[in-house]
Amino acid sequence: MIEIKKDALAIYKGQAALILDTGKKLEIKLSSGELKKVRDKDITVIHQGPVKTLSFQEVDCDIEEVWTLLQEESTFSLIELSEFLYGDSSSNSVFNAYNILQKNLYFSGDTESINCNTREYIESEIEKEQLKEQKSQEFSESIIRLSKKEWSEKDQTALREIEELALEQRLGSKILKTLGIKETSIDAQRFLIEINYWKIWTNPYPGRMGVSLKSPDTDEEFQVTKNPLDLTYLNSYAIDDEGSRDPDDALSLDGDYKLWVHITDVASIVKPDSKSDNEASSKGANLYLPDQTVHMLPAKITELQALGHPDGNNALSFLFEFDKDYNIINREIHLSRVIVDRVSYEEVESQRDSDKFRQFYTIAEKLKERRLQNGAVSISLPEVKIRVNDLNEIDIKPISGVESRNVVSEFMLLAGESAAIFCFNKGIPIPYATQQASDSKGIPDTDLASMFNWRRKFKRGETKFKPESHFGLGLEMYTRALLTSRFVPIF
Repeated sequence: MIEIKKDALAIYKGQAALILDTGKKLEIKLSSGELKKVRDKDITVIHQGPVKTLSFQEVDCDIEEVWTLLQEESTFSLIELSEFLYGDSSSNSVFNAYNILQKNLYFSGDTESINCNTREYIESEIEKEQLKEQKSQEFSESIIRLSKKEWSEKDQTALREIEELALEQRLGSKILKTLGIKETSIDAQRFLIEINYWKIWTNPYPGRMGVSLKSPDTDEEFQVTKNPLDLTYLNSYAIDDEGSRDPDDALSLDGDYKLWVHITDVASIVKPDSKSDNEASSKGANLYLPDQTVHMLPAKITELQALGHPDGNNALSFLFEFDKDYNIINREIHLSRVIVDRVSYEEVESQRDSDKFRQFYTIAEKLKERRLQNGAVSISLPEVKIRVNDLNEIDIKPISGVESRNVVSEFMLLAGESAAIFCFNKGIPIPYATQQASDSKGIPDTDLASMFNWRRKFKRGETKFKPESHFGLGLEMYTRALLTSRFVPIF
């Protein structure tokens, strides 16, 4: 260890320091000219001096050659390293040797015990440094292009950083900060549109909510089986929007006082814990966006199980029997096989008084009355469908056939209620949809403003694992997650 004495050369917090006086505390002078009093342990003495100046000159040397020569040495001191590198141990040479040691590339250790690093380590560090310099150069070039509202394929890293901020997947952006742009998701989105990296219709909200826009694809083989109860003799109707390609529910009448609600039985061909099953579970439902539909199941399954297949479909069928006053006197659930006709809401609405559809309206009205008597609140506000066509033109259309939609909705509520009752009675754990009663009393007026105001007074719906009533629907228990055939026994 080099002795601490006056005029020795030391290092203090990375700076060269000259020891001016030794005492209880050392007085030192830094290369900046600043004077300080420090403790012994705060400095590292690298040359005993006498040193008269802290102005050092950088000296060239062949570091790699010296590193090769020192391979056989176990350890060596800083003074010895200086002699190997420069042929002397002057304060200027020792200071240069110290700086080489601090780079920790060819040599590592402290001033009294230095080792040669391995070739693998050196090559790895050089590669890291080159990559760092490359990234720095790419960053500078990207800044120049983006400041001119231009970009190229070379800017993908920078653009992805801005895009992640726009999608709220990161908290800030060094790129935007350097460009003098606020680091917010809205400003990032605006910038991406300005440079034409995003189109004005690019929808950031799925990304901000962590929703995948990739429909699943799989090479799994699906075996189509046939459920035991044959209901193909019924006239079953999948009532949906015009052009719907994947209807998943249908209705049938079996005489005047029997109603069937059919839900496509995807579980009859999707194996539990398979890739398709797990991916569908993670999504929970199809995502319908104005410009696309993100499916929860692979296209192959949708094609096989969308109701309306000419050869029939497997279904989970809910049977409801009514008395002459349309009180429910029996509920059953069956694994069935159905043949379904696809019809639009408009078609049903235009034939609502026909023998084919009239009874659906009658039963739906009675079911609605039952819910209203149980405290349900009926709110009907205008709805529109928003679509973006292949030319990226926005198409906004009012939703027509409202009453036929209400008929279908009423029967879906009935199926959801029955599923909840079934699971509760069988002890099957499922998520129940619940809603506490509103603090407001009475019912809304029929004008739009009143109904809109009433909707704002509703309390937030909750998902619970114990059944509770749903105020808005007027049901004692309800679930949106209908049962699948993997655990449904027959009533």
